[in-house]
Amino acid sequence: MTGWVAIDFETANAFPGSVCAVGLVRVADGRIIDEWSSLIQPPKGYDHFDPLNMKIHGITAADVADAPGWEPTLKQIMAFADGDPFVAHHAPTDTNMLARACEATGIDVPDLRYACSRVLARQVWPELRSYRLSAVAKHLAIDFDHHDALSDARATAGIVLAAQQQHGAATLEELLDAYKIRMGEFRAGERTPCRHRGSR
Repeated sequence: MTGWVAIDFETANAFPGSVCAVGLVRVADGRIIDEWSSLIQPPKGYDHFDPLNMKIHGITAADVADAPGWEPTLKQIMAFADGDPFVAHHAPTDTNMLARACEATGIDVPDLRYACSRVLARQVWPELRSYRLSAVAKHLAIDFDHHDALSDARATAGIVLAAQQQHGAATLEELLDAYKIRMGEFRAGERTPCRHRGSR
């Protein structure tokens, strides 16, 4: 398997499941081959837009008025990934958003595998003072529009591709194995985190 999908969510408010935008970037054989993004109507009851969140990402309730809800969006996300693993920067956050959106709409969390580019960056570039997406992207001279879901997903993809190139790894799995990182997963709704095998 050589493919994987970088993913990023934005939320309408402080509730993790209030997803209002998603960006996806498909990578295969060491290059970006496809992208997809969508605005999302947050789950009912969690669909108010907090001024702080709007200030961060610029998305408003009016912007998502005609957007699909979470259930059809999740189907699109899973179809886009087509069984390949996801990669998110600080994956606990984005995977929690996905799980809580499912919980808020009463649907099962799909089985999936995922890696965390922040965990990876800590092993590949141990000299960095910060491992925020913006800091790692700056170190690698990746220009992006922070808090735009698709742009953040592109930056995440760029980080992993840079790590693959630096190590000479042909696949995501080979890269993670080289740095002793275990891929995370959801199975039957239970989450196993992505982590370095030397950490607790």
